[in-house]
Amino acid sequence: MTEEQKKDIKDLFEAMSSTGERFVIGQVIGTQNNFFGQEPTAKPQISDAQMADAISSINGKGKVLDEYQNWLGVCCYVSARCGYPMDLKMCCERLKQLPYRNPLYREVKYENIRAFTNWNFVKAGYDQWPTMKVNDQERTLYVKCRDTAMALENALMDTVR
Repeated sequence: MTEEQKKDIKDLFEAMSSTGERFVIGQVIGTQNNFFGQEPTAKPQISDAQMADAISSINGKGKVLDEYQNWLGVCCYVSARCGYPMDLKMCCERLKQLPYRNPLYREVKYENIRAFTNWNFVKAGYDQWPTMKVNDQERTLYVKCRDTAMALENALMDTVR
């Protein structure tokens, strides 16, 4: 898949998300409720195996998910876009249960992200990240989490095609 095709798919996902409709690659299956005044987001139907493969592809020494705290980006993304629990502890537990084919370089552990759960960008939610102004204290972790979430989104696009 070319970079232009990946961009087209990403643009399609964003366009579908803005409609408030749930979808499974080109198929409307229901509507998403609007919670707490946030824009509704589409929740693509991703299987556990697809999620495990996508996470495995970005997890490893020298890859974007090579530090424990970068799992925060995964949790925020899958909670906002894939229907995983909004509670980060429950989200971590759910991610631990995925059918990974091989052991992960860094496994998800709530204890490693617990200290960051009250940071502004985490409380705001993934869908607010593009428009957020992040303070200096949070900037480094925010950038790592954003990059991890974007890498996961791209990996998921690769697994569902």
